[in-house]
Amino acid sequence: MKHLLILLLIALFTLELDAQSSHLMKIKGSIHDEEMNASLANASIICLYAKDSSRIKLGFTDQNGHFFFDSLPRQNLILYITYMGYQPLIHNVKTQANVEAIDVGIIPMKRTGISLAEVEILQETPIVKIIKDTIEFNANHFKTKNNASVEDLFKKIPGIQIDQDGTIRVNGEVVKSIMINGKAFFGNNDPKTLSRNLQADLIDKIQVFNKISENGLDKGETNKYINITIKKNKQDLFSGELSTAFGTLNRFSAKANLSRFRENQQILLIGDGNNTNGIPDINYVGGGGIVRAWNVGANFMEDLNRKTTLNASYSMDDKFKIDEQKSLKQNFISDSILFNDEDSRTNNRDINHGFSLQLEYKPDSLQKFTFSTNNSLSHSSNTFNNNYASNKNSKSINNGIVINNGENNTGALSGGINYEKNFKKKGRSIILNLNYGNGKSKESKFNISRNTYFLETGESRADTLNQHFKIDANSQKTLFYINYTEPVQKNGSLTFFLGTDQTNDSYNKSAFSYNTTNTLYDKYIDSMSNIFRNVSAQYCGRISWYVQKNKLNYMISLSSLSYNFNNKDIHLTNISLHSTILLPLFNLNYSISNNKQIRVQYSKETQFPDITQLQPIPDISDPLNLKLGNPKLKPASSHRFGLSYNTFDAISLRTLYLSIQGNINSDQIINDTKTDSFGRQIIQPFNHSGGYSISFDLNRGLPIKKKANTITIITRSILQSSINYVNGNRNINNKLLASQTISYNSDQMKLFSYALSANINYNYVHYSNVRSSNTNYLNYTISYSGNVNLPLGITISTLLNYSYTSGLTAAYNNNIWILNTSISKTLFQHKQGMITFQGFDLLKQNKSITRNIEVNYIEDIRTNTLAPFFSLKFSYFMGKGKK
Repeated sequence: MKHLLILLLIALFTLELDAQSSHLMKIKGSIHDEEMNASLANASIICLYAKDSSRIKLGFTDQNGHFFFDSLPRQNLILYITYMGYQPLIHNVKTQANVEAIDVGIIPMKRTGISLAEVEILQETPIVKIIKDTIEFNANHFKTKNNASVEDLFKKIPGIQIDQDGTIRVNGEVVKSIMINGKAFFGNNDPKTLSRNLQADLIDKIQVFNKISENGLDKGETNKYINITIKKNKQDLFSGELSTAFGTLNRFSAKANLSRFRENQQILLIGDGNNTNGIPDINYVGGGGIVRAWNVGANFMEDLNRKTTLNASYSMDDKFKIDEQKSLKQNFISDSILFNDEDSRTNNRDINHGFSLQLEYKPDSLQKFTFSTNNSLSHSSNTFNNNYASNKNSKSINNGIVINNGENNTGALSGGINYEKNFKKKGRSIILNLNYGNGKSKESKFNISRNTYFLETGESRADTLNQHFKIDANSQKTLFYINYTEPVQKNGSLTFFLGTDQTNDSYNKSAFSYNTTNTLYDKYIDSMSNIFRNVSAQYCGRISWYVQKNKLNYMISLSSLSYNFNNKDIHLTNISLHSTILLPLFNLNYSISNNKQIRVQYSKETQFPDITQLQPIPDISDPLNLKLGNPKLKPASSHRFGLSYNTFDAISLRTLYLSIQGNINSDQIINDTKTDSFGRQIIQPFNHSGGYSISFDLNRGLPIKKKANTITIITRSILQSSINYVNGNRNINNKLLASQTISYNSDQMKLFSYALSANINYNYVHYSNVRSSNTNYLNYTISYSGNVNLPLGITISTLLNYSYTSGLTAAYNNNIWILNTSISKTLFQHKQGMITFQGFDLLKQNKSITRNIEVNYIEDIRTNTLAPFFSLKFSYFMGKGKK
């Protein structure tokens, strides 16, 4: 009976599909120039209902002028055809009985002299255009609330997600940079700064695309970028925001930004400060710790003349954070577990200044010189107080107190010149690049600890440390490369690359113990002091073959990377490492159609150890975890592969993204951890092969009800295997993460908008050495956020968030409700003013609990959070009078 029912359901489903397909048809044809009879590639074709001219689908002709539509309703239709330089054309298509595919043949287009009958075309401006691997969105279609930011606009765009910290993702992939009118801002690396400081009503188009970046001797990796274009009627207008808020518990926030964009000039000034963990509005749940931050930034770009462009930026951030934490750490020692309880407080302040200048000179249309410099100054200070206790098999092993504090001052200067030349032969080019960098740092830190260790005999041993460390570090780097590209045949090109990277690092560490006689730190500790030098040279040669066809492009590359390492210190003889690594790369992109693409990727990557991993001098700032470097470390390698499929329907705005990514490690830098009888761990890195990871991602966007509502489905799973050694025994740690998110967004901007989402995460962890520590844990979150728009410009907003976690240590499981709410009112004629009353964490339940899983331990941490507070905010938005 059961099998019969299943067969019946399958039959009914098949009949339904057949019934649906019987009401559908296909249309194909081609577009030509009427006079020359030449095919017109990339002509835009909008398919419309004949009865009311509403849109059904949007398409483009291929390189041969052909077009094809499938799954069209079996009704009389209109094809509205446009092409730059030609008169628009309307072509009627009448249904034919028992004909499922209609060939309209060649449709000629005239350059001039055609007169069209009037016809009303709904939404003539396309919502989305797909041009090769670029997706362009018409920002006017995506409605936002009054005075919304670009970040608010991004949340409406199919495929774009915004994390709680402001990180921007496209189908799960982090966006590396946002450009404005094709030009980069803020050193090309801070998308959040732009998205939160520009107004949404400035934006005309949003373009999402991939870009291959070259960075020194790296082979070039494909990253995700967003370019936003400014509306023409806003390009000579100053726009910005001034806002301030004051609240209970002395909470405050202030924000100011001003921007203007012209054809030959771009200006952006920003400034903000707060002690509310940077929460922009009630739709965000603050993380752990208490943060006070000030930020200032300025960016200026101008075409000084037809040949010269200047781009300058300055940024400053001052951040002070207080973390109060309680943690329980399970350290796996061969076949047993060492438990470590900690209660700590950390005060950390970081002040950073950055200035960059770029001058671009084009003597003619084929050549370009780029001069650039980047400068930075940083100061950091911190204090750390920690009370700890460890036990094994319910017996005390150690306890104590640790007090660390220190300061660090760092300065860096770099500059370079880049020359690019395109030859008259199309596709032939050459790039010459020379860069130099110099960085210095001075660090002073104090390490005070009082430790008690309990012996097996029942006796105890006390150990007190009071030390001062002075560290001077210097790094010099010189990079030069030449890149030459030669076109081969019709669609191919060969690229030859030669480069060298010379680095000279020095690290001088002096250790002193406290002298109780004169109360000075003047007792030199030879075993903890070091003068370390690392001189490295890398030489890279690479040849790449690139093919670009109508639907297919691919690149095959092979690099030969030779390196020489020379490490020298005052304790050991010189250690030299020499080797040559072959680094292959393969990228393939295939367009099944205008809106369906497949990408295949493979590359071998390498990572060099940093100077702290190479030094054989112990770091005892944490008395329970003593770190020791290894001057014999080799570079780590990994094999990366990926397969992805992406489809985007420009009419329905439905999206689908599937991805499988993998990584296999070779000579991975892992840790060898040894635990002594006092419960102290001595950790030293070394090379080992065998770890791997595999991930699967699915992102699905399903707009419904005339695109006012959207269902988003995000599925992610990760399988990871890592290796380390504990007391000489090999330990394999396997982790599985499975995550599912479903969200529903309803956008009726005149009345209300809301979002419902549910997320569940399942984690499974397996240890080969200590199987009793194998664990699994679960957490899920349900969230509602919504706005209700009332008369007189009043809006009520609410966030209700529920989270539940099980499977952690008993005291760290959580069951939390978060309620934030606000009421706002627009002011003045053009609604350029707004006053908002906000309440955060009204139920007083906010907690920050995290779990860290590493190859030899599991750690649960609870961190302090902001207490509930209310605030009153006033905002004034400039540039709202011009529509």
